[in-house]
Amino acid sequence: MHEVALDAQHLKQPDILQRVLQLAGQCEGIQAVRSIIYTVLSELFNNALEHGILKLDSKLKADSTGFHQYYENREASLKALSHGRINIRIESLPLKGKVLIAVEDSGEGFEWNKASTVGRRHSVHDESFGRGLPLLHALCERVWFENGGSKVICLLDTKI
Repeated sequence: MHEVALDAQHLKQPDILQRVLQLAGQCEGIQAVRSIIYTVLSELFNNALEHGILKLDSKLKADSTGFHQYYENREASLKALSHGRINIRIESLPLKGKVLIAVEDSGEGFEWNKASTVGRRHSVHDESFGRGLPLLHALCERVWFENGGSKVICLLDTKI
């Protein structure tokens, strides 16, 4: 099992996601699904940072101007960040052929039931946002939320 707690100073580092992915790569029994784990962990981390910590609204990405503005807002908010935390836990269960990934942020959480419904109503191929939850559900055996949506836990099958 690998655990890491990232505070505001860590989250400001430009290579922090790459360092988290390297940590995930150290888990035993994940070689066959490493790219899936990296995709899931990247999605969970970016959602925790952008929505949980920085409180950015993905709807801004609806057009090219908004998309650009979203990432300008992200950079400005990240630069000004003085508090916030993301905890990541990656647990390899090689005897069961599973990997458990949990990402929790210090944000207020979100209404995952509402977000799941919205994501399914629209064509995810045509949107510049709202693809995250359907992607997680497609790649993971199970996805669930705790602490009012500020913690997301995914169970992956490594026997693909």
